[in-house]
Amino acid sequence: MSNQIDRLTIHTQAEEERFVCTWRLGRKQGIVYVTVDADVAEKDVVAELSALHYLVEEVQLMGDNRSGSSIEITISNPTILDLRSGRSKKSHLYPYAVLLLTKFLEVPLNVEKDCSWVGEGAKTRERHLSVSEPLKLFLDVKGHGKVGVRQHSFDQFRARLNHVSAVVAWKEMQRVAKAGMSPIRNPERGSTKLYHAESHWVFVVGDDGYFVTAYTDFNVGKHAQQAGDTPAIR
Repeated sequence: MSNQIDRLTIHTQAEEERFVCTWRLGRKQGIVYVTVDADVAEKDVVAELSALHYLVEEVQLMGDNRSGSSIEITISNPTILDLRSGRSKKSHLYPYAVLLLTKFLEVPLNVEKDCSWVGEGAKTRERHLSVSEPLKLFLDVKGHGKVGVRQHSFDQFRARLNHVSAVVAWKEMQRVAKAGMSPIRNPERGSTKLYHAESHWVFVVGDDGYFVTAYTDFNVGKHAQQAGDTPAIR
């Protein structure tokens, strides 16, 4: 029996000082009204990326901490395709595409301008979103707290796993994080090491709260101890 595919569609249009991002998932529809306060060009792209990120990560429209498996996404702005493939030279937009550049890297992505599917029912699920800075993707580490994940560190983690798929890499990160990790402060390097005793994974987290890199170490465990301070995402 094949797995059911969740097909999420988002269509964005400008409306005065905001963007109307209408979404569809199965028979459900809704609207996210996005205001982009960040000083950034191509706010329409930022709005659509932000609506997608918000629906997946905050609203959890497709479930809690969903990986990229059994999902298809249709968006209305073709620039997003170029960002996901790395072809775009618009570097200011990449920080807003973190979801599609990490755990959703291999999710089938289509572009469709048609919005004839939008119905009155969309107005029954309205939300408002204000975007003032690049988007953050979090990994919730038991024993430590939330850790931010960026494209570069996620790519490094995949490389440590012999370049496995993005879905497999995210599930492994999530497995280790949920199992619990012991923090070891490393103030001279401005970071914290998070150690998982069973697998010997070490996650290095910067003082800004972002995941830096990962490696396996069979000796670090003897130094592991619980610490009360958790770097905050800045």
